[in-house]
Amino acid sequence: MDAKQMGQLMRGILVWMVALCAACGGGESSAGAAAGGGDARLYVVADTVFSPEGDSTALCFLGSLKGDEAPDYSRCLEIFGRAVPYQSDGKLYVVGGEDATITRYEIGADRTFKKGDAISMQQLGVGSSDFAAISTIIIAPEKAYTFHSNGQQIIVWNPRALEIVKTVDISSLWRTDEGYSFNFESVIRRVRDGKLYVPFEYVNWDDASYPVDGGGVAIFNVATDSLDRVVVHDRCAGLTDSLMTGSGDLYFISSDLAGVRERMGLGDTRKPCIVRMRAGQDSFDPDYFVNPSTLTGGKITSQLIGGGGTSAYLRAYDEAYGAIDTTTVDTAWESFWTNEASSLWRINLETLQSQPVSTYPRSIWTYYDYEVDGTVVYVSVKPEYTDAQLWDMPPADGPLRIYQGRTDPYAILRVR
Repeated sequence: MDAKQMGQLMRGILVWMVALCAACGGGESSAGAAAGGGDARLYVVADTVFSPEGDSTALCFLGSLKGDEAPDYSRCLEIFGRAVPYQSDGKLYVVGGEDATITRYEIGADRTFKKGDAISMQQLGVGSSDFAAISTIIIAPEKAYTFHSNGQQIIVWNPRALEIVKTVDISSLWRTDEGYSFNFESVIRRVRDGKLYVPFEYVNWDDASYPVDGGGVAIFNVATDSLDRVVVHDRCAGLTDSLMTGSGDLYFISSDLAGVRERMGLGDTRKPCIVRMRAGQDSFDPDYFVNPSTLTGGKITSQLIGGGGTSAYLRAYDEAYGAIDTTTVDTAWESFWTNEASSLWRINLETLQSQPVSTYPRSIWTYYDYEVDGTVVYVSVKPEYTDAQLWDMPPADGPLRIYQGRTDPYAILRVR
């Protein structure tokens, strides 16, 4: 698999992760937000089911994040194709699948999915094969954005009325020079003070290279559904992940590809980075630039996971458990993604103190770690997806397994 194919695959994997909106910083789709009153909490786990006939999405109920309940797989809702669930107003919205639709489901008191109305995005150019090109955020009960990169547009729709409102042209974000793709990981975005912050990078997937002007953050005004400004960092290779602290500070981190290129000594002028925008600011803090590998003993590092306050977790690749084949960028990135060699480090974003977390099993590299309902969830996946498990962190009394996946669990949402 070459860099272009790997990049497209990983981009698709990132899109599946959209439903992990507990860290979206105020969006209505936040999995941490209660979807109804009372103490009888209910969650939905999204799991990919692989088969020779084609992949499908399984949505399964889970009544607890304490590891004391196993899901009843016979009651899971299976949707052919790759789809992503969201919640708003106590209802579940499933975007994607084989027919490029948005389908609403009621959640029954008896733990059943009751299929409701649906709207299609096909007339807007969204095809059944576009699962890697769409990602959604529900901002409020009456406003949601579905980013469609193949169409260079945002589809604005109303979840409550279940109708498409309009489309917004965002083609100005794409480069005109040949070869570089606008890689906007809009699955990792925050809403703050009426603005949506979308980190992005420009990548040439033919040789996995970055242009000299790197990437940054696109900022949208959600009241007017318009691009407010684009902020490019002058030292970062590109940005693909973010978190927001309780004080409103936004932190952004570069992609794993930037770390792989640095590991190979390719001499890029743009480096792996963690940067921030202080609360109330739409520009980067000029005094804050951190190479994430300096926090993990020189390891390839990416992905920011909120840990409460100014604490966070990073995923780091430990070459003691899987050598990096540095023959080419392609071989390096493939070994990075397939070896069972990633683990966690806990850091303080202000003091930059860090320490490894050794209480969880190692995993292949994933983007599925997330926070739901106050619990930070770590995902461990075996090579070839032969085993996948969800764990709470930090553990109070040792690692607590929340969920045993069928093949590839990639989201938990609180629906009640």
